Amino acid sequence: MKSPVVGVAVRCVRWWTWFYTCQLPPACRDVRRAEIESDLWELVADADCDHALFTASHILLRLLLGIPDDFGWCMEQATAAGVLGRSSIALSGRVAGAALAICALWVIGLDANRRHPVGAAAQAAQSSGAESSGPRFEVASVKPNPAGRAGMTRSRIQPGGRFVAENMAIVLLIGQAYQVQAYQLVGGPGWIWSDGFDIDAKANGELVPTDGRRPLQGALRGLLADRFKLVTHTETRQLPVYALVLARSDGRLGPDLIRSSRTNCDAILAEVAAAREPGGPPPPPPASGQAPPCGGLNRNGMFSLDSTTPTRLANSLSAELNRRVFDRTGLTGLFNVHLTWTPDPMPSGPLPPDVPPIDPSGPSIFTAVQEQLGLKLESTTGPVDVLVIDRAERPTPN
Repeated sequence: MKSPVVGVAVRCVRWWTWFYTCQLPPACRDVRRAEIESDLWELVADADCDHALFTASHILLRLLLGIPDDFGWCMEQATAAGVLGRSSIALSGRVAGAALAICALWVIGLDANRRHPVGAAAQAAQSSGAESSGPRFEVASVKPNPAGRAGMTRSRIQPGGRFVAENMAIVLLIGQAYQVQAYQLVGGPGWIWSDGFDIDAKANGELVPTDGRRPLQGALRGLLADRFKLVTHTETRQLPVYALVLARSDGRLGPDLIRSSRTNCDAILAEVAAAREPGGPPPPPPASGQAPPCGGLNRNGMFSLDSTTPTRLANSLSAELNRRVFDRTGLTGLFNVHLTWTPDPMPSGPLPPDVPPIDPSGPSIFTAVQEQLGLKLESTTGPVDVLVIDRAERPTPN
């Protein structure tokens, strides 16, 4: 735990989760509690000791706003399981008291923020200052691509702060700028998904990632706001998700999920970065179609991951399924993964010459995960952070 005040907020969430799930069937109850634990782990892992009050307030606010959804979900599950009785009805009488207690904690957090300069407003100011201090596009050409989204999409960073994209859908730029996947995007006009744009932009600084910084993100946010009039806000919603679990009761894994012999990917990636020319392209993947050391390779109906964690595997599946996947395997350590399936729908048009053909009679991704990895995807619901698109306008070509 990074801070005592964050620990108090986490314990409040755990108490509330235990409270409204205690009368549910064990299977339903355990899945729900595991989802919340995963969500809390992500929040705490991203917390900064200097902004502990902000993090604690954020956790408590999400708890408060989620009480109606949590209670409604609980009643639905209890009704479906046939356990909605007098004791469950009595639970509704206690919800008001729980909400009041949480409100009190939230007010205490707000008061602490007012008395200390490090709070939500301070963090927002620091975030804004950090973004404004990064590179910005001084000149940008944006034009519709006549080929439409059926054509090939590609983008690259070049030396001298230049960013070039061909036939790029705006949702891809939004995902890159805000580090969200497609299933996390809500709203917006249809053309942000269907239309492609050619972009040639020059920034006032280098855009190549260094020391964990991604200067391209801030530059793209500025471009989206200036040329596409993009306005967004974030929310947390209860949405359909998948839980990635072990498929076998004995815990045996599939033939394509193998423990890696590597122990330090940071050192390997540092060596690759040091050997790479500034602004140059990444090294090509191995000829066998496997992922590079501590990296990944993704094609239609296939991805390969070298020395990855179960959480990153779940994130890769999230991108393929367009739905959040929570790691519930209980596995630890690094793994090599190779997964092959038949996409639905199949890709239209000819594939690049270096891509092997797709077997139309192959397994679905759900079957492949079970047969090849020894894991299983179970449908459930859980909290998902989403980016809501409030406004987006077509740019004026130049």
